[in-house]
Amino acid sequence: MTFYADAGNGGGRRRGGYVPGRDPMVDEVMRGWQERYCTFTDVSICVTTFNVNGKSPPDIIRGWFPEGNVSDFYVIGLQEMDLSVGTYIIDNPKKMEEWMECIRTSLPGGAKNYRAVSTMRLIGVFIVLFQSRASSAKVSKVNAAYVATGISMLVNKLGNKGGTAISLRINDTSVCFVNSHLAAGGGELERRNQDFRDISQLTFNDGLSIYDHDAVFWFGDLNYRLKTENSSWTNDQVRQIASSSEFPVLFKYDQLREQQTAGRVFVGFQEPAIPPFRPTYKYDVGTCTWDSSEKARVPAWCDRILWWTKDPETQLKVRGYESVERILISDHKPVRAVFVLGVRTVDQAKADRLYDEAIREADRRANELLPQVSLSMTEVEFGEVHFSEPSTCVITIKNTGKSMVRFKFIVRPERGICAKWLQITPPHYVIPVGQSTQISLTVMIEKEIAWELKDTKLQDILVMNLEHGRDYFIPVTAQYYPKCFGVTLEQLLRRTGAKTENLIDFGDGPSVEEEFCPPNIPREVYRLVCALQLLGVQKLDLNVVVDDSTFIVVRNALEHDFPKDLSERVSR
Repeated sequence: MTFYADAGNGGGRRRGGYVPGRDPMVDEVMRGWQERYCTFTDVSICVTTFNVNGKSPPDIIRGWFPEGNVSDFYVIGLQEMDLSVGTYIIDNPKKMEEWMECIRTSLPGGAKNYRAVSTMRLIGVFIVLFQSRASSAKVSKVNAAYVATGISMLVNKLGNKGGTAISLRINDTSVCFVNSHLAAGGGELERRNQDFRDISQLTFNDGLSIYDHDAVFWFGDLNYRLKTENSSWTNDQVRQIASSSEFPVLFKYDQLREQQTAGRVFVGFQEPAIPPFRPTYKYDVGTCTWDSSEKARVPAWCDRILWWTKDPETQLKVRGYESVERILISDHKPVRAVFVLGVRTVDQAKADRLYDEAIREADRRANELLPQVSLSMTEVEFGEVHFSEPSTCVITIKNTGKSMVRFKFIVRPERGICAKWLQITPPHYVIPVGQSTQISLTVMIEKEIAWELKDTKLQDILVMNLEHGRDYFIPVTAQYYPKCFGVTLEQLLRRTGAKTENLIDFGDGPSVEEEFCPPNIPREVYRLVCALQLLGVQKLDLNVVVDDSTFIVVRNALEHDFPKDLSERVSR
């Protein structure tokens, strides 16, 4: 079925003064006429990200910020600002206050030359925005928000990973800054992608999402690694290359660029083709020497700064993108970039005089240039999906018409833009004529969702609307079979399975047969307890973060009853 918006009679527009956001088609015309009613001013913005590894700050960090011209704004994102366990339970701002003082004194010219516009903290993920007192830019509509990811506790997240963000208007241009710390570990690629998608859903108190801004800066310890296992290089060889002027050859193995090219994360965001600095992780603290610990981490560009603009008319240039290797207090190196953003100032009287003409022009365009797109797929079938294991499909949307296309997924009453088990990134976008973009659809069955599901067949119909054009109805299906995770203990007890003679071999001790499992204890729980007994407390390291691949191994062993010895699989 196809539906079109009413292009006639001005779309029911009210006459009078121009108010942005009242009519998207008129807004598009007015954006093209900005030079007729706007003046533009360049503002400089210095963005820096630093994973400080839980360290207490010195009084001052010299060389952290570029020398020379002072920027109008300084945006600082810290990760692992506070690693103390108690902070996850009781809010303790002590580390934040220490780092705030360090940042103030480290800014060019000292603290007296700046004012703090906004801050936001999520445990160790901290963002702060300063404005130079010499800056004439007008700041308004300031908001801050956060999204917690990381370790799950029942239906909540502890927030050891996540994102903090600041939204504001500089003159009449809306800007968003996002500082994030994504999942760590070489095997946690999909978890990092999922963290990005979770943070992308962030909404500020005024209702704006990340993608509603004219310009977005997204930075932090994104934790994407190098897939050098696909090369013939050893870890030592990678380190030698990373230490030499040949380091750019390593970037073709960068996970972030690979995932971005595939349309899974950071669609539409920009970054230099190759970062002009060596990998920023992992170093021995106090040195520029690669990690010499037992883990011997492979070097990687974990720390990044990316940027995005909603419209081609938004002028944003990067003047420098670099790491600061001489800073030695952490196992990461800080990264910084300086941007020049053209911000507009609206002459409201001139805009009001243009309004009637803009309405007529919008009507003419609507009648002549209906938006048209092609989709790489019009229905999405995920097949079988599993508990806590993301599954992603990518749809490519190409603008095949003669006008710019704005699309969004329609919010349905009491249902949102999609079912709870589905995520869409991005939920809306702008596609210039002849260009394409990709949206990723991800099925993720977490605990709270699994508990609510009443049917194993997951179905939804997404409604993608082209502004002043047709609606596309995209069916999405998946098959979810509840197994040993994501169900209640009562459901586990009702499960049936083939009995086995020998569950786990305890060596010289007495054998434990499955028939000895008490009738009121689920078989899977019994097997896990037996495996823990066999491993023993001495072999368990509760400080080690277990990646998703280990969870999948254990889940498959429990569901398929093979291998019998869970302790052997987990300890590998």
